[in-house]
Amino acid sequence: FLTTTAFAQPDPPTAPMVYHEPAMDKATSKKGIPFKTHHPDTVLRYDIYYPAEQAKNPRSLPVVIFINGVGVPGLPQWKIYQDWASLIAARGMIAVTHQSRSDKTAADVAELLDYLRKNAQSLSIDKEKIGLWACSANTPTGWLTADNPENSFIRAAAIYTLVETCKLNGVD
Repeated sequence: FLTTTAFAQPDPPTAPMVYHEPAMDKATSKKGIPFKTHHPDTVLRYDIYYPAEQAKNPRSLPVVIFINGVGVPGLPQWKIYQDWASLIAARGMIAVTHQSRSDKTAADVAELLDYLRKNAQSLSIDKEKIGLWACSANTPTGWLTADNPENSFIRAAAIYTLVETCKLNGVD
């Protein structure tokens, strides 16, 4: 007797991360903070996630930025990105998700980095310890950002992609 089960593809905006640890539920976040206005109707925003103990004992911490290299405006609201950011906060670092424009992702990431570094003290960010996370179609922008010699403050990068994705976008 054979049976088959069809598995539905996960819906990226609503699919949660499978792994979960209790400290993720204690992370705090501030959402929808503007970092750049390009036109009166184009305001780019970011969300920032902190470890639970940060409110009681503020100190400068490393930050991990989840690169929005495809320019999906609602990416910070995707459940998986919220879960990843909460996991980073649960591990004692700060995490940032952000909006970007589809035709100017690299410029928008550069503006976000500039904003975060200029406001590092008030955001409790160690501006010399910045990490990047990029996956799927976000990786060309993530790689170009990490590989830029002007970004010596980037200390780590996690880039998850298919080699073909990079080649299609002109990254070797």
